[in-house]
Amino acid sequence: MAEAVEEARACFADARRSGGANPGKLFMTTAKLPRALDSRIMALARHPALLKLIGRYLEGLPILYRINLLDSANEALQPESSQFFHVDPEDFRQLKVFVLVEDVHEDSGPLHLLRADASDEARLARGHRHGRVPDAEVMATAPPEALVACTGPSGTLAIGDTSRCFHFGSRPGARRRHVVMLQYLTPFASVFPLDAKAAASKYADAVRQRAERDGAPVSEPDAFLFGLMR
Repeated sequence: MAEAVEEARACFADARRSGGANPGKLFMTTAKLPRALDSRIMALARHPALLKLIGRYLEGLPILYRINLLDSANEALQPESSQFFHVDPEDFRQLKVFVLVEDVHEDSGPLHLLRADASDEARLARGHRHGRVPDAEVMATAPPEALVACTGPSGTLAIGDTSRCFHFGSRPGARRRHVVMLQYLTPFASVFPLDAKAAASKYADAVRQRAERDGAPVSEPDAFLFGLMR
């Protein structure tokens, strides 16, 4: 964990020097992860204990769809953005793992997750299927304690099903927020064509190219993890 956090810090420092971008999100930039397959962050994303936990929840081998290094300035609200309550549309169920690179406090614009049962009730109450929802509408049926702020010291992991749980983050605050996001999907996610034999994570091509270069087949666990088969 410590090595992954230090690597993320270096990536964020490089992004500050060169400038970063995140199309569509004015309040957030994305740092690059060089040599992703060999990175300490990838090693964390592939850790057997983490994959076992995620696989148990998703009821099968997960697909590591992408890794993002997110730098939130927390300076202003952007209408119709992920700073407002929403659920993610990629899958009927997914898990995102957020690694807090620096300490995150209440004034750091932390990710907030609404407990799954409270989210289910809020969605049913308003017939919600997609889009952003005002706080008052979501919290009308939810007890205050059902809303969890993902704060903690550097190295903390926050894990949530963002397809099921209403959530928001990066609202204006006094401090920047640096997190690593690991996204795990099922083979049935809407981002994968129904008739495709492979699901293809963002790293599928790199995994194939490495296997061809080394003259060795891709292992079965990697074939599933990176969406080369399903």
